[in-house]
Amino acid sequence: MINPDTLMYATCPSGIASLLADELTRLGARTVRAAGAGVQFSGGLPVGYRACLWSRLANRVLLPIHSGASATPEQLYATVQEIDWSTHMSVTDTLAIDGFTSKSAMTHSQYAALTVKDAIVDQFRDTYQERPNVQTDQPSLRVNAYVFRDKVRLAVDFSGDGLHRRGYRQAQGPAPLKENLAAAMLLQSDWPSRCDAGEPLVDPMCGSGTLLIEAALMARDIPPGRLRSYYGFLGWAGHDDAEWQACLQDSEARMQRAATKTLPPMVGADKDAQAVSAALANARSAMVAEDIVWQRQSFRAPLKSKPPGPGLVISNPPYGVRISDDDGLYEKMGVQLSADYPGWACSLIVASRQAVKRSRLPLKSALEFQNGGIDCDVMMGSIPAPRSQAVDTTGFSNRINKNRKHLRKWLERQEIFAYRVYDADLPEFAVAIDVYDCDARYVVVQEYEAPASVNVAMASARRQAVVDALPELLEVTPSRVFMKLRRHQEGSTQYVRQDDSRVLAILDEPQGKVELNFSDYLDTGLFLDHRILKQHLHTVSKGKRLLNLFAYTATLSIAAATGGASETVSVDLSKRYCEWACRNMELNELYGDEHEVVRADVVQWIEEASDATEPPQFDWIVLDAPTYSNSRGLDHDWDVQRDHVACLERCWRLLAPGGTLVFSNNFRRFKLDRSAIEVTCPDVTIEDRSSWSLDKDFQRNARIHQCWFLSK
Repeated sequence: MINPDTLMYATCPSGIASLLADELTRLGARTVRAAGAGVQFSGGLPVGYRACLWSRLANRVLLPIHSGASATPEQLYATVQEIDWSTHMSVTDTLAIDGFTSKSAMTHSQYAALTVKDAIVDQFRDTYQERPNVQTDQPSLRVNAYVFRDKVRLAVDFSGDGLHRRGYRQAQGPAPLKENLAAAMLLQSDWPSRCDAGEPLVDPMCGSGTLLIEAALMARDIPPGRLRSYYGFLGWAGHDDAEWQACLQDSEARMQRAATKTLPPMVGADKDAQAVSAALANARSAMVAEDIVWQRQSFRAPLKSKPPGPGLVISNPPYGVRISDDDGLYEKMGVQLSADYPGWACSLIVASRQAVKRSRLPLKSALEFQNGGIDCDVMMGSIPAPRSQAVDTTGFSNRINKNRKHLRKWLERQEIFAYRVYDADLPEFAVAIDVYDCDARYVVVQEYEAPASVNVAMASARRQAVVDALPELLEVTPSRVFMKLRRHQEGSTQYVRQDDSRVLAILDEPQGKVELNFSDYLDTGLFLDHRILKQHLHTVSKGKRLLNLFAYTATLSIAAATGGASETVSVDLSKRYCEWACRNMELNELYGDEHEVVRADVVQWIEEASDATEPPQFDWIVLDAPTYSNSRGLDHDWDVQRDHVACLERCWRLLAPGGTLVFSNNFRRFKLDRSAIEVTCPDVTIEDRSSWSLDKDFQRNARIHQCWFLSK
């Protein structure tokens, strides 16, 4: 029997030691103190046994028995032999050693474990001329040897195996949540108190059901170690079986008292049928199947039988290997949770705080830990309950009608068939609306991403109200209204297909015909804010040579060519854009070498062209540069602020005397380095044409792009 004042130690995942300390205190532990990757406590065998049976958070429960020097294998061996191991096991018992080293001269954990094992069995052999056998699976005695800063700490492992292994898990999906981490998340979310208050619990992406099963075990007061038949202390020589049986009898009495308790609804849902089957099998194994309702359905639809709330919605959404950055999961999750659970508490495990911001749910980090080697946060908060989902579109409709009346005569006079009719004129309707009059009318609505302070459900309701109002306001068929979310793009997100159905049309304006794609991608194939420049190139290009860099779908090249340009060269790295540009050339019957589309890295192309013995010369060069670019397969990236001077200098070598270099970009914080350009580009005249380049329908947003003419 160990002294009640003997210090024991419970290990746990990093980040949850304070929760474990509270739990051990509730189990009767004394002198409780978080220390390192766990919690130190006292209370003797009764508390040690209760910790093994009842701790929902601990990894292992250890009884330290000795410590000493271990800078060398010889020192470690000698320290281990200072213990009389016959007080912990007999020669006929089996043995296993878990060795760990950190910040020590001994760096090999397995070698340290082997040294400890040799010291123990050699002691028995010297005394009894026999030695105990090693058995890694369920040995009589499991010894934990932790070598830290050249000092070993030896302990009897009471748990024998990781306590997070409850024994109920029959099946699981990819990257399952560890049971003790699920319990930590529930405790941090105050589930026991919520359960006692009758609040329901919902996991709309339940996977194999770990969160709900752990919640039900708490609600039914079932010890998490109930199904375990093996503990490390059962074969230990100091084990007190009477004390252990008393602990088991107490747990049975507690479960019987909780068995008659009426629990609030607990619901789990997942779109994967195999996941739902696994969750049901696990719940049956844990003997809580009757307490949880399982449904097969996607979180993107309202729950079929959602319990009345408010309550707690909790989940471990996909992250890491289970989700692509381009999936859009968090936007959709934010919309659905806000629509389905207004006023509910919310707890989500995430691997990226930036990603969860896209949900626009007001969640804050409440707990940090690692799951499957991935750093995770438990983000918690309350889902706002909007005052009303009804949306009054009267002001929006009036503004659309006013703008149409203001633009009507100008559109007819200029023969403009694609234009912006609304650009976030009213802050509560933060969208841009573009009209395209082709064979029929098409409307593209681009929603600006709302700040996190805007309730997601209300934002979604406003978006839907806009879409519903536009067919009558703009005299367009509802199926030809396309909604797109314009937000900060990461990586290749802006190039990802938005829809599987393709809707194409041809726009025919005086500056040429253009193929438009309304469905597949964020952009349609035509930048409307470059209309003035397009018209200007159409007017001034007769007999001229034009170079179009970052050419996109070559609409500026076509405007110059239909205006009589003798030669156009359009350069872009994107295979899709170059193919699109070629189709646009064919639409305008622009064939032959005079109008060339070149698929190449723009920076590399102008470097090679400008370094040629006789660089090609152009009367007009258009450099409509992206803000950033990091295309796959290139050993460099593009940053317009950093790289614009060097790029303009290269372009300057390709500009014929008397020519003009048009430089534009839409980076709002961009600053043109005039002094550096004047040094690298001899005889340059720089003229800011930003205001000039914005047509009547874009003058509300003066920051949509910047434009300069550099004349030679």
